[in-house]
Formats: sequence, structure tokens, C-alpha cells
Amino acid sequence: MQHAPAVSYPLGRSGSLKRALWGLGLLGALPSIYMLFEALALQGSARAAIFSVAICVVLWLVACLALAQFWRRQRARTLRWDGADWWLGAPVQGAAGGDEARGRAVVRVDGQRCLLLRWTPAQGGEAAWLWADAAIDPVRWHLLRCALYSKPPRPGDDAGALGTQRA
Repeated sequence: MQHAPAVSYPLGRSGSLKRALWGLGLLGALPSIYMLFEALALQGSARAAIFSVAICVVLWLVACLALAQFWRRQRARTLRWDGADWWLGAPVQGAAGGDEARGRAVVRVDGQRCLLLRWTPAQGGEAAWLWADAAIDPVRWHLLRCALYSKPPRPGDDAGALGTQRA
């Protein structure tokens, strides 16, 4: 089997990410709405009903703040596979090679047309969540997916020898 070809793919905020975050936020509101209607239907202890609704609303607001923070952290970058290593850096190729970092990209959620990736820098440091969307660069989308799901070449693999081996 041949290894995945080199690919460079732009990342950042997109319409699908915005829709996904809004959907999660609205989905998170459902327990609060349920608790509110449950409290109104039972008309039991007002204190218990107010407390349970307040807890649900506070938890929902905390979740919405976390989603907003995720949105803010999504900035324009380029994820690059060179055939052996993953690189995360500047949004434009050749802009500033010095800020490009080697690391590991792992698919955590695959929506076919969008991917949630976990980026771990090779030199240590804080891991990051990245959003890749097919709409950003449809031409290279398949190449990115191939690179993410392929096994990296092992040290000592010879590209010429791989083509001549048979199972």
C-alpha cells in the first residue's frame, strides 16, 4: 500500500462549525425548558422547582460559554502533511515558516464533510482542537482525509521497495 501524498489544508471558522455550535447550544437548552415545564406542571414546592430550573440554566450558560470559547480559538491556520509528519502553522503557505510546529493530528469526530481533530504538538505544550471543513477546499478534502486515516511510514521504509512487494 502506498502512503498518503503530501497535502496542505486550510483550517478555521466555517459555516458548518457555526451551525454545529448553535445546534449544540440549543440542544443544551432542552433540559432547562423541560425542568421549567415540569415545575409548572407539578406546582409542588416552589423553592425546589426554582432551584432545579436555576441549576439547569446555569449549567446551560456555562456550556454556551465553552462553545463560544471554542469558536474564538478557531483561527485561520494551515494543517500540512509532508508524507511523514503533520505540521500546523500560518494560514498562507510560505508566510512564516518559523511559526510552523510539528505534531500529531488525530480524528476525533468524522462527519464526512467536516472533521473535529485533536492536535498534539511534538515538543509538548497545550493540545488544541481543530475544525476541518470540506467547503473550505473541496479539491484537497479527499487528500486530507486520506492522510489523516493512513498509517505514517515506518522508519527504514523505502518508497521503491513498497511498490515491488506483493502480499
